[in-house]
Amino acid sequence: MLRKPDFSQLLKRDTWWNMYSKRRLLENYTVCNNHFICVSDYIKEFVENDLGMEPSQCTVINNPIDTHRFYPTGSSNNTKILKLITVGKLNLNKNQKYILTVVKRLVDLGINTELTVVGDGDQMDSLRSFSTSLSISDRVKFVGSVEAPETYINQSDILLHASIFEAFGLVLIEAMACGKPVVCIDRGGQGEIVRNGYNGFKTKPDDVNAFVEAIVRLRNDKQLYNQISTNALEYSSEFGLEAYGATIIDFYQRLTNPAI
Repeated sequence: MLRKPDFSQLLKRDTWWNMYSKRRLLENYTVCNNHFICVSDYIKEFVENDLGMEPSQCTVINNPIDTHRFYPTGSSNNTKILKLITVGKLNLNKNQKYILTVVKRLVDLGINTELTVVGDGDQMDSLRSFSTSLSISDRVKFVGSVEAPETYINQSDILLHASIFEAFGLVLIEAMACGKPVVCIDRGGQGEIVRNGYNGFKTKPDDVNAFVEAIVRLRNDKQLYNQISTNALEYSSEFGLEAYGATIIDFYQRLTNPAI
């Protein structure tokens, strides 16, 4: 909403609504006397640099997940097929074409690969056409919006994420809570979540080769895969709703009563 719109998007209604909302938000942010809860260091930096807030007015508290919903229910454990998944709204920002390009590279390497695309949006037709042009349409399953994404995540081996901008990247934590390693682009909030070689891998935005290599490494090294899966579970346990609630309550108590 706050970034400058692309010229090709200027005729869309959503673009004008976002521009109007941006103006109103900035007008109110600059005169308010509030404290900002930022979901990531990336957003904290934005609030400080773009909205002109002081560091003392900003606190980072990451978003939580429902660990009673997202948890391991078993592994695909299929050594013959590499099962990948991406979850998110199908739009230009989520950058699913990048992921389809990655799948094409994996197939060209002779790796039996399947990709499940969870989500809906205005790029659905374009992504379907792109997968056809890459001759991988038989490898890609578009399931649309679903009530239980955790089911699809648990049926996969690795979650892929390639957003251009991401405030935090909650789906990465949800995948980790299901014991799944993550491979993502190192940009924005998602880069803060993934620790290379610990709970997944992150690569430079335009380095498709490194992205593919990270997936291949996880596929070929089962010991590494299992260790990262264990680490991902441990890491995600810090983001439960109960811990988040306690943190928020403590934050408001300290904010409203500095003597505490």
